Amino acid sequence: MMVYGVLWMLNRPLEVVWFISSGAILLGLLLLAGMITPIAAAIVAVVGTISAVVSFFDVNGAFPELSHLSIILAATSIILLGPGAFSVDARVFGRRRIVIPSRAD
Repeated sequence: MMVYGVLWMLNRPLEVVWFISSGAILLGLLLLAGMITPIAAAIVAVVGTISAVVSFFDVNGAFPELSHLSIILAATSIILLGPGAFSVDARVFGRRRIVIPSRAD
């Protein structure tokens, strides 16, 4: 997501695009650090879906790029899995441990 933000910032000089690209860079940094991971990943998934739909209805009528779909898939998996063990969220809120009780026969 950070790469998309930087590429948008370099290729388009409009102020609105700078706002969008700085948001993409911020979301990428939040995901990289593991801060508010589920919320940031949900926003990335929504933005990736909107981007894929917009590129689908582009002038060429081409299918969405594989990069859009991979961003959506990665963000969805981060939403479902949660932050990693070495993330800021794990440090602040504690790690979740799943304890499976032994089965007594």
